[in-house]
Amino acid sequence: MRRAFFLILVVLILIGSGFLTTQLSRQTGGGALPGVRVQTDNPAGNVLVTTPEKGTLFFLFAGFVITNLVGIGATLALIFWFLNRSINKAKARANNEFSFSLSASRPNSLGGALARRPAITIGLLLFLAVGAALTAALLGFFTPR
Repeated sequence: MRRAFFLILVVLILIGSGFLTTQLSRQTGGGALPGVRVQTDNPAGNVLVTTPEKGTLFFLFAGFVITNLVGIGATLALIFWFLNRSINKAKARANNEFSFSLSASRPNSLGGALARRPAITIGLLLFLAVGAALTAALLGFFTPR
């Protein structure tokens, strides 16, 4: 209750100060409000006057921003929901620790994964070969001396 009252009070103060600034800036003469000067009478160039075009562009921009914020929030909520679902599935399963041994007889090991999927082995070897060639090229092994 106190937070809502504080928020309403802050909003009312902001609205009142904006109204006061607008009223004082419309007064002619020197020193209506220090720091506020009306520099043009053209409504399209005055930041204190809203023309129909400026109002329309403001509402379109505000709608665009709010729509994107809601879309980003929904996307992040969906991603975190899927991640949490995967974590809950992994917690519900029996504890089968992964082993880094190269024994192909153990199904939950590096050797078992490489034996089941030889494309992983070939891809890993290709990646290492390309990495070694790039490292050698960057170190200058292929440049004539």
